[in-house]
Amino acid sequence: MADNNNNFDIVSVQLKNKLTVLVVEYMQMIRFCHKTALSAIGVDSIEADNGEEALDLCRSGAKFDLIIMDMDMPRMEGIRTTVLLRGIGVRDKILGVTSRSRETELQALMDLGLDYCEELPLTLAKLVSIVQEIDNNLG
Repeated sequence: MADNNNNFDIVSVQLKNKLTVLVVEYMQMIRFCHKTALSAIGVDSIEADNGEEALDLCRSGAKFDLIIMDMDMPRMEGIRTTVLLRGIGVRDKILGVTSRSRETELQALMDLGLDYCEELPLTLAKLVSIVQEIDNNLG
């Protein structure tokens, strides 16, 4: 699946399950990049411009296999959104994406309820690895 340069042959990514991901990102270009990468590996995605939209979707009963959450959004940041989602009982996997790089900062984010936390940029290799892990855990 991966060559020595850590590049993925997207066609070779095969998932056992139909996955749906919520992309929560205020920057349209980054949302587009995440959605394009997800589509290329056969994953459906829905987008939210901010944490409030993500909360509304989850409160309405929407379920996701993964939520990709920008941790540093204006309006309602990803940290607060994650805490509120966990507080209303959302157990979907959450991947926090952040510009923070110190291990202590990343661990502090994980302690707030993230299942995964990745420093920017979120590469295709990282995304594929997480999606495959979720897919494998679903059986």
